[in-house]
Amino acid sequence: MESGKQVSTEREIFVSKRVKVTMDIEEIAKHMTDKMVIGVEVEYDLNTMVVTLDDGSTIELIVDSIYAEVPEYDS
Repeated sequence: MESGKQVSTEREIFVSKRVKVTMDIEEIAKHMTDKMVIGVEVEYDLNTMVVTLDDGSTIELIVDSIYAEVPEYDS
């Protein structure tokens, strides 16, 4: 039984371990596809936007300029 607890603990540590990876923009876009954005943080002094996805990953965007097209909804 004791070894089962160790394996479980090691697995939890492995699963929660975060790795910072450098990807090109196409790889990041593919990773983001079909994921839901659950949070966005903005750091104005660094012109940075950090997007958190529902799989726990974060995408950091350094923004020089940004544009959004937002559809109008009937009220």
